[in-house]
Amino acid sequence: MQVVETEHWEAPTIPSRWHVGKAAVESERQAGEVSRKVAEALLDSVEREALVMPEVSGEALLRRASRLLDLAYWVGETDGYGNQVLATRAVGIAATALARLVADTSFDLGRVRVELGRCRPPFDAPSRRAKVMNIELGRDALPTDRISTDAELQMVWRDHALAALAAYNAVKTAQPGLPTDRTLRTQQNRNDTPTSTDRVSTADSVSDSAFRGDAFDWCPKPQTTRRCWEHGRHTEVLATTRPVGRVIRAEALLLVRDKLGGFPEVRDTVDDEAVLSGAQRAFRTALRLNVGLGLSSQALLAGDTYDQIRAGRYVDYDSELARQWERRQEGTTGSSPGASTSPLVVPRAVDVPTPTVPEPTAAGSTTTNNGVLAACLAIAVLLLVFGSRKFEW
Repeated sequence: MQVVETEHWEAPTIPSRWHVGKAAVESERQAGEVSRKVAEALLDSVEREALVMPEVSGEALLRRASRLLDLAYWVGETDGYGNQVLATRAVGIAATALARLVADTSFDLGRVRVELGRCRPPFDAPSRRAKVMNIELGRDALPTDRISTDAELQMVWRDHALAALAAYNAVKTAQPGLPTDRTLRTQQNRNDTPTSTDRVSTADSVSDSAFRGDAFDWCPKPQTTRRCWEHGRHTEVLATTRPVGRVIRAEALLLVRDKLGGFPEVRDTVDDEAVLSGAQRAFRTALRLNVGLGLSSQALLAGDTYDQIRAGRYVDYDSELARQWERRQEGTTGSSPGASTSPLVVPRAVDVPTPTVPEPTAAGSTTTNNGVLAACLAIAVLLLVFGSRKFEW
């Protein structure tokens, strides 16, 4: 990064694999492929940092986090799909490291606070991501002037994707033997299809394989940044899922430390009623006593983060995804790699033993008659109570 800053180099625009193969003109493809190879090498370096940083602490950890943020800002200032992916990954790893430093009460917060403030970069704004998507598509499909929140960006992208799927399914339905996509049918069954024509024009989306590609170009699980690099997952990366959770956790932990001047004593017990950890309950109680109500959600999030850091289990978002996937795979016997870990319940015939009826006796006959009378009486009561009510199914 020193050479980059000294020579004032600008980061190249890093397109997606989809853009290079389908949207770029011939003269742009070679440059796009070269920039993607450079970005791939940078991403490998970032991933190595994610492996090393859990073993580092103190000043060394802060320096590494700062260098990652320098890289994120250098790459992210240039509008490009890969630029966003790489910058976001670097920010997430840096925020994880900064949360560990916030939890260390012996470490001064001055520089940590500055670096944590950099974890909300301007290039992560929804309108900026929409602009990058338009560059990817080669036309202004997303109205950047009307997108100011993540929810608005998600809605516009979703409408485009559903419109593209509808067009694709219409073609497939007209050709017997070709399967239609299940995603759209599921959305239609839930009455979740777009009804507004203000956000998206169906005609504009018909030829957009970029939107349809999100449904057919699945990234294998665990869907980490590195594994999905070659899959062009526009939806996960830029439109819907934003891995900013580690930033939010670090900010919540900093809020608790600022409000309380440190962290309260934590007893390693669990609240049976709310299923809270010791740190969650201690943080919430201390904030209520010293600050007042209104910070419960931050206290619980900070408490959970603090528990993970104390236990040495707090890692970046992608590493946590990989860890969870490994645990699921270990708990699934006989499953192939990449297969779903959810148990498949297959209805099958069950041998039900035929109940044996005792031979009628005098005493048995009396018992049976009493049971019949009791059943009739219960039915009569139910009819009296519920007979006048109207049930809607």
